[in-house]
Amino acid sequence: SCWDCTHPTCRHGYNQVGVLSCPEQGCSGTMCLDVTSKPKWKLDCSHCMFQIKLFQDQAKEMKVLQEWCEECEGRKLFVSFREGKTPLKDGSLERTACIACDEA
Repeated sequence: SCWDCTHPTCRHGYNQVGVLSCPEQGCSGTMCLDVTSKPKWKLDCSHCMFQIKLFQDQAKEMKVLQEWCEECEGRKLFVSFREGKTPLKDGSLERTACIACDEA
C-alpha cells in the first residue's frame, strides 16, 4: 500500500501522512492521515482496521507537519477550520498541534 512507501516526494507515502503509533493493542501499525477523506477527515491504521474520525466537516484543510510532539513523539497536524465551525473556544480558525496530546 502507499502507506508502506517511503519515497520522499509521494504525498500519500508514510513520510508525508504518518502521524502516530496505532493505539490498538497488539498492532504495530501507524495512524496515517487519509488525504482523500476530505472533508470528513480521518486517520487510518496502516496495518489494522482502526480508524479515528477527525473534525468531520469542520476542517477545510489538514496537513501532517514535519514537527514532532515532545510528549508522545507523534507528528503534529496543521488544521484550518471552516468559518463558523471551529471547535476551538477562542474562535481561532487555524491550529498546529499534536492530535493525541493537545486538549483543544
